[in-house]
Parts: sequence; structure tokens; C-alpha cells
Amino acid sequence: ATSFNCLTGDLLSTSGKVMFEGQDSTKLAPEARAHLGLARTFQVPQTFEGMSVLENVMIGAFLRTSRRPEAEAKARAVLERVGMSRLADTPARALGTPGRKRLEIARPLAPEPTVLLLDASMAGLPQRQVQPAISTLRQLPHSVLTCVTVEPQPEIKPTPAPPSALSSPST
Repeated sequence: ATSFNCLTGDLLSTSGKVMFEGQDSTKLAPEARAHLGLARTFQVPQTFEGMSVLENVMIGAFLRTSRRPEAEAKARAVLERVGMSRLADTPARALGTPGRKRLEIARPLAPEPTVLLLDASMAGLPQRQVQPAISTLRQLPHSVLTCVTVEPQPEIKPTPAPPSALSSPST
């Protein structure tokens, strides 16, 4: 979504300001915005094909630590939370669409964002896997204060969101 790209710095705003955590982040690079606590997923999963599932999530963890053991521990905890711990050593290229979508959610959770932007995180999932995916999102850590979802599939009707989640259908 264009709005997500502007918020995260993947697309430069042509007017106005992007304020986050009381700071003008309009001109900040995406990495700097991530350091502030803003994370996102992409509609088409951005997996690092030549890396394992664990290594993909460690990339997010390295935003908060430069120490490999800490990044690995954090990544393993996130994989456990999203139900992917048994796939930690699996090459990312071996995952199907549901696994790639779940990995796309896991990676931005590793740096413990305060805002998570989910861009069509259910798109491409078989209907039988939508509710389990929604359940995973409902179990996000308490550190994620706000979760914004843009979901283009009208048939996806998640159960009422807890106060910490904000759902916005795509138009």
C-alpha cells in the first residue's frame, strides 16, 4: 500500500510530514524509522531465498543487537511465537505461500516494534489457513502497541480486534 510505503520511508512523501513517536520522520531512511519502532510486512513476501528461515528472522533481530547469539535467541523466540520453530533450519526458498507469509510476519517482529503495518498478510492464503493466521496475529507480543492491517480480500473477516489492534480494510 502506498500509505505504508510513505510511512516506512520506502517511498518519499511529496507533501506533508510523517510524524512517529513525536518525531518528524519524513526524511528518515527506512532503517532509522525501524529503529524508532515502526515495522512492516510486504504484500509479496520479501524473503532472502539463499538463507534459512532462522537467518531471515535474525535480520530483523540485528536491528536491536549486533551480537549474533542475542539475535539468534530473539529469532528463535519469534519463530516459536509464530509456529515456525521446527522450520528454523529450512531454506526460505523451500517454503510455500503460507510459510512465506508467516515468515514475512516473523521478521519484523524480531526487533520488537511498537507499530506493525501488515500489508495484505492474508493474500494468497487458502481460506482454511486464514483463521490460523489471524490467531497468530492475535497473539502478538504486548510490546506491539498498534497493528494496522490492510487486507484486500473482502472474504477475510477477522474476529473483533483487541484494543491494541487497528484494522483498516483496503478500498
